[in-house]
Amino acid sequence: MNNHTVNIEQRMNFNTELINKFGVSFWLQVGLLGSLVWSIEASGWVDSPPLFTFIFFGAILATLLTEIPSLYYRMVLVLSLGFVFTYVGGISMAESDTFVLRTQEVIERIRDWISAVKGEDATTDTLPLAMTIMFITWITAYFTSWGLFRHGNLWASIIPIGTLIVLNLTYLPDSFWVHLLAFIIFSLLLILHLTNIIQSDVVRSMGINNIRRFKLFSYLNGLMLTILMVATMLTFPITKSTPAPLEWVFQPLDRAFYGFQDELYRIFAAVPSHKPTSIRFFGSILPLVRPIPVDEDAVLFSNAKIPLYWSALAYDNYTSKAWKFEDTESKPVVSESQQLSLEDEEGVSGVSYQVEMHVDSPYVLSSGEIVDLDIDAEHNFLPGATFNIDLDDANSINELPDDLKILTSHILAIRNDKEGLASLLLDEDILVNEMRKTIAASDGVIASSEKSVVFDIDIDSPDYRVDLIKSIKNVGTIKEIDLVRKPLEGSSVFIDPSDRFGKGDKYSIVAQFNYSTEEELRNASGTYPPSITERYLQLPESLPTRVSRLALNLTENYVNNYDKAVAIESYIRTLEYSLESQSISHNVDTVDHFLFDSKQGSSDYFSSAMAIMLRTQDIPTRLVLGFGPGTADMDRKGFLVRDKDSHSWPEVYFPSIGWVPFEPTPIYETRPRGIPESPFAYSVVMPDIGEEGDNIIESGGMFDQSGESLERDDFGGPESGGEGPPPIPVRFFGTPLGLGGLAFILALFAFFVGVRQYWAHQFGNGGSDALTFYTKLRNIVTFLGFPVLESRTALELSRDLHSVMPEHREELDLITDTFVREKYGRAVSSPLERLNLVLAWKRIKASFIV
Repeated sequence: MNNHTVNIEQRMNFNTELINKFGVSFWLQVGLLGSLVWSIEASGWVDSPPLFTFIFFGAILATLLTEIPSLYYRMVLVLSLGFVFTYVGGISMAESDTFVLRTQEVIERIRDWISAVKGEDATTDTLPLAMTIMFITWITAYFTSWGLFRHGNLWASIIPIGTLIVLNLTYLPDSFWVHLLAFIIFSLLLILHLTNIIQSDVVRSMGINNIRRFKLFSYLNGLMLTILMVATMLTFPITKSTPAPLEWVFQPLDRAFYGFQDELYRIFAAVPSHKPTSIRFFGSILPLVRPIPVDEDAVLFSNAKIPLYWSALAYDNYTSKAWKFEDTESKPVVSESQQLSLEDEEGVSGVSYQVEMHVDSPYVLSSGEIVDLDIDAEHNFLPGATFNIDLDDANSINELPDDLKILTSHILAIRNDKEGLASLLLDEDILVNEMRKTIAASDGVIASSEKSVVFDIDIDSPDYRVDLIKSIKNVGTIKEIDLVRKPLEGSSVFIDPSDRFGKGDKYSIVAQFNYSTEEELRNASGTYPPSITERYLQLPESLPTRVSRLALNLTENYVNNYDKAVAIESYIRTLEYSLESQSISHNVDTVDHFLFDSKQGSSDYFSSAMAIMLRTQDIPTRLVLGFGPGTADMDRKGFLVRDKDSHSWPEVYFPSIGWVPFEPTPIYETRPRGIPESPFAYSVVMPDIGEEGDNIIESGGMFDQSGESLERDDFGGPESGGEGPPPIPVRFFGTPLGLGGLAFILALFAFFVGVRQYWAHQFGNGGSDALTFYTKLRNIVTFLGFPVLESRTALELSRDLHSVMPEHREELDLITDTFVREKYGRAVSSPLERLNLVLAWKRIKASFIV
């Protein structure tokens, strides 16, 4: 390493020994960390012990361990103390009475939380998150302080702390800007303080010991610069603007983020939301404690002439904290017209409507039972339950559902009647996917002991029936049968388009609706299919018994399921609708909490309560997530559905009729029975007429009665009807920062241009005479804090700088000597001498500013 490099390093890296470890630098570092924990605690994400304790002791530990050389022992000590502090903090938050019980409680709650993280459920337990925040706070305090006090790296402190603050503030409203301001102030003060340490060290190395006035002047200048920067920051407007032409650039990131975001809400369901995000669609798990969309953003427009409820997902499994469904199977949506042959096609019966999407959607939002869809899509449905029937094991047979016990007894009765077995096992409700047979010596195939043979049958094959009959008639006696129930028609979980929808995409649907009257629902008879009772009567073991007692008290005077459902629906509608976030303990059932404690909530609570109460009375029910009808658009003759129309409702299964929706949420009208009315005067809504002719009821939509397209005015001014002056064109350019941000960028650009011009004038390479370069030399050393008295001559200044820049003696002497000759000796430098002046100045300047 040459003298030049050593000299630069000595000036640019401050000596960490100069920092008083428990002086100003330490407390500024604590203040920097304090701005972080202040923003976390002010947000109220979780209750926790004071986080200031963690940052204070973490910073002290980093300061004390700077002299320990062993990395291994340092890490073991730091991580061990971090875990101890965190675990003690978790124990202090536990609810049990004794220390031992609190310790066990913390372990159990962490285990349950990890189970939820793996995707099995939602959770409202904030203890694991609180402990995570404690540990991250400890680690951040230690490592940022270590980087500052051990390695003298200022940015090792500022960058991680600043990143965490900005990340935290991303989820907070604008009113929390003061926390960012506190971080900026402490950062600037720390930079100012450490810069003064560096400059003071440089000045002392020059033999100047009386630097009080210099330090005071430097501090005042730094404080003025800090105040100016903070004041400038506060004057710039911060507005929110939606990109337009550049929106496609961010769509893939947005989609990935939305998928990740619903996972965060599932895991941290009880964390309060300061900036509720419009999460329109959840996946296989719907947490009941979640932010409900309230924005005015349009989701879709439909030309339907009656108010429709738009379903996205149907859930069957209630966990006490969430609704969920397991893995689904899929099959293409085959329209009724595709199923009919060309020679006997008579048309498709139903109600038609068109949907225009205004947002991205992973699902086909639909209403009614789809019989025709003009896009490629797939029905996703829950697979049928699987069973193993061992004909020689009486105990396993007794554990089978009742209908399969009956089937097994029939099989045993005709076990050797292959024709009878074929007729019996070709039942429409079950599918046989594997059959094990025993082939004995008496069958004439083998000479000695019994042999077991397995027949695999592809239940998805078009030759399934033929393959099943062949397997039955094959040699041998049936010993075991593996079978699966057929999925129930009309019980789709969701419909998945082959290509994800984007803004502006359209699709058309012909659907059939259930217009059963109240009388028909009261008189619905028949037995429930086993595939319904096995799945849609599920209840968690932890459900309090008072939920079922309340349901029984409400329904005991009614004999049919429809009146029971109406009785529960009417009771639940007396509770209060509210979008306020609720705090539900980790060990409390959500439906029980809603019915008996809070008695208020969103549609998720109302629909869940009705579904679970009906299940306690052996009435199959499921929960559907989607959107309400939206607002009637009288001009476009249709309905506009917005984010705020996000809704969920229960559907009750009636034998021979199917799924029937109910409306326990009081802000919506109860669902009409029979034929609904249209809000549009010219429309007539009729049920399906029959099977003759084309019975599609056209819904019109973005068309008038004559079928011609309506003119759309998406441009013009900002007022109603496109009146008023047109907006500034830059609004359509799509700047994510808005007009205020654009003004900020322009002002910042102008500022940098000005600074660049000032720098070039003061310290640039321009000039050809010695006076210019001598002036630049005085300017740069003055700018860097080197005291230059007016009484010092050029030659004296050169000698003073020799001690600071010994490697540039020749360059310094060249500039000062040439300046003296030109100014006092009236000499004129040659072109070669002027070139040497430029080169000398470049080398000196590079040494100062590297």
